[in-house]
Amino acid sequence: MTELLLERGGVATDDHTTHPWTLSEIVSGAVIGGLRFFDFRGYHELNREQQGP
Repeated sequence: MTELLLERGGVATDDHTTHPWTLSEIVSGAVIGGLRFFDFRGYHELNREQQGP
């Protein structure tokens, strides 16, 4: 769905980063700030590590 929406350009945002994601970043699995596009598991892991035990 995301690919269809972005095939003519533009960017997408997700709930876990402030980065505007391009289609090529999403498709390639690019990592920005330690996270991939809509990486909810990675987001929770990063936040758990920052909060400590």
